[in-house]
Amino acid sequence: MPRTSRGCLRCRERRVRCDEGRPACRRCVTRNETDQVVARARAQATQASSSEQSDCRETGSLSSGSRTMVRSVSLGSMDRHVGMATAPPPIVNATERPADQQLLAGSEESLSAQDQAVSDFFDNQSLSEKGKVPDDYDLMTIVVLDIFEALFLPDAHRGAHVQGIAHVLRLRGTQFNNPRGWSLFRLANHQMQKQRLSFSLAPMKESEALLDRLIPDIDSLLLEKNTLQISSICERARNLLRDLTESSPSVTQIVDLVHEMQALDQAAVSWRQGPQWAFRTVYKTELTGSKVVMADFPDTIQIHPDIWSAYEWNYHRAARITLHERLLTCLHRAATASAHLEQSDAAIVTPLVVESVTIIRSLADKVLATVPQTLGDLNDSGQVRDPASPPPQCRAVGAYLLLWPIKMIKGAQSSASEVQKQVAQSVFEKIREYTGAKLYLGDLSSI
Repeated sequence: MPRTSRGCLRCRERRVRCDEGRPACRRCVTRNETDQVVARARAQATQASSSEQSDCRETGSLSSGSRTMVRSVSLGSMDRHVGMATAPPPIVNATERPADQQLLAGSEESLSAQDQAVSDFFDNQSLSEKGKVPDDYDLMTIVVLDIFEALFLPDAHRGAHVQGIAHVLRLRGTQFNNPRGWSLFRLANHQMQKQRLSFSLAPMKESEALLDRLIPDIDSLLLEKNTLQISSICERARNLLRDLTESSPSVTQIVDLVHEMQALDQAAVSWRQGPQWAFRTVYKTELTGSKVVMADFPDTIQIHPDIWSAYEWNYHRAARITLHERLLTCLHRAATASAHLEQSDAAIVTPLVVESVTIIRSLADKVLATVPQTLGDLNDSGQVRDPASPPPQCRAVGAYLLLWPIKMIKGAQSSASEVQKQVAQSVFEKIREYTGAKLYLGDLSSI
């Protein structure tokens, strides 16, 4: 069994600490993976020797050493800044996508590295073993492939790995034995739902029937069911917008859909009342600490048990903002499509527009209220960070988790107020800095 001072090969591949037990690592013995390690090591040795005898190789294949290099580079890049274009807000026009692809895939070297990384992930043991029970490593592999898909593949093929994420989540059920597995489940679930909302992907036809078979009182399942409903309503809203360009439906039809959206919105709010969703709201004037750190704090601040809780709330708020932006688009299109809007119809439409704009701006304020804690300037006890202390380790992760809702709020087509857009833009600049996107991508990260 190949060993180095850093532990056995399999533990290094899985990025876990090896106990360096002899004659075999106890972690590998527990997972019953020692034979797999030997077989893979021999395969890599054969591959390396054959590569030395060959003068040229295809771009997509990798030697043992280059596999390790690409794996470290690609995963390190993911940790730092890959999320900068994973999920643009749903209200961005499709005409902006070619520009995104040009920014992200502008060089031949980046495409070559991407091809090699994808090839490496396909060779990953998690996907190559037949009959293997899905685990966290399968899920992470598909999540990373889904990120590559969002970055590089054309619209016609986008969403393929989202189905893989959903399938692995269903097969794994509710068995989450450790915090790492639970966190990865939430990451995968949010990545999947974000893709559907951001890129206007229709939900799977069998999704509702499959979800109904699972245990109904699990928070994560309620989250997925709720977002499935939102995705379905958004799909109907897109169909309605298409119909508005081809015909002139009555304002009553529009209002009926709007009321259905509002009912769904209230249902989405109602079940998030349990203690697991609780957080504190404090005023900036109540906090004590460095005035420099608190200079950019909003007047009202939310303090959650952890940044994952804040992220789930913001994910929920971003989905609701998506819903109301679709609703506003329908109402505005109906108003412009009707050359002679009846006064009675205008009396119905105008309050609905005002209500949706008010809700969007209220949700934007709540997202911005989570920024101090999510960026590590405030802990869960309400203590302000000491500016003389090192930056918190969670800062880059928190910045990544804020990316989707902040990008939605600052968007040119957003219904947020101008003040909210300016604040969101300043937060976005911090996201670029803390995730490393500004350092590694420069102006290309200004999306």
